[in-house]
Amino acid sequence: MKIFLSLGSLILLWAASTVAQERYVCTLGNTERTIEVIQVNPPAGLPCEVRYTKPSGTQTLWRSQYQAGFCEDRAREFAEKQVGWGWQCNRAQARDPAAGEVLPETDLQ
Repeated sequence: MKIFLSLGSLILLWAASTVAQERYVCTLGNTERTIEVIQVNPPAGLPCEVRYTKPSGTQTLWRSQYQAGFCEDRAREFAEKQVGWGWQCNRAQARDPAAGEVLPETDLQ
């Protein structure tokens, strides 16, 4: 039972400390997709991952443990690809899910 409590505590701690540092919201008609850079330790920027969410679910596209800026570059490039496919993508600088904070979006194009 202690193992489950400890594992549960670690998961809650990790979830509470993750922050979406960069977020793109892409729309086409009534469909919305998001591309987010998730960081466990925002001051260090690593480790990070890029999550892509669309109506069918969320998947992790890229991860980095050691290369600063890797996730931000991949997220931006993928959002630019979406624009090339006809989507309209807007970027929010940062979002803290725990605080409900979302900075104003800017048009990617």
